[in-house]
Amino acid sequence: MLSAIIENGGNSLVMKLPCKWRTMGEQLASIGVMSPQQVRCTDEENEAIKVKLYGNSEFENKLASFVSPDNTMVEQVDALNARLYQFIDSTKNNG
Repeated sequence: MLSAIIENGGNSLVMKLPCKWRTMGEQLASIGVMSPQQVRCTDEENEAIKVKLYGNSEFENKLASFVSPDNTMVEQVDALNARLYQFIDSTKNNG
């Protein structure tokens, strides 16, 4: 599981990813973000909403490396879910 530190103005939260879209929407709304589809996964200085991803293991950091700043939070949650299920399937087939 990854963690995302999300900052919007003076508000911030730590979110666990992947998560359900509804959960993501509720958590982002708590810091004033009403549209997860518009939140890019970037922590660039000029962005109004900043997202920084990190993991607690080598595997989680590998997942974080697949995240592109060109994609939205919704797209990233979908991609992380897909990667996670690919990994689970590969371990079942190899074990």
